[in-house]
Amino acid sequence: MKRKRKSKRNIITQQNGPLTAPLHTKEVKQFRVASWCPDLEAKEPPEQVHFVLELEGETRAIVMRFKSPDTLGDLIEQFIEYRREVWPNAEPVKGDIDANRQVNGL
Repeated sequence: MKRKRKSKRNIITQQNGPLTAPLHTKEVKQFRVASWCPDLEAKEPPEQVHFVLELEGETRAIVMRFKSPDTLGDLIEQFIEYRREVWPNAEPVKGDIDANRQVNGL
């Protein structure tokens, strides 16, 4: 089932329902999140957030560059939504305001 989600910047993104096998996937060896500065010495303020995925069997990493807070915020919201769907009894994570309010009775 496909759902359309309208972001705060009026960009339509497609979301598919649960994925089923067979998929051609690779295990994530490691991931990193870092801010990115336009100069090598990092004297300028950071302009982007980079999400770096290193996959098993791959020599190159996949880098997702987020150039606006809205885009990164949309991804975070979707991660929280799917985390709740897949693991409804998991402890809330820092920053998950709705779940923290429920746990703390706010």
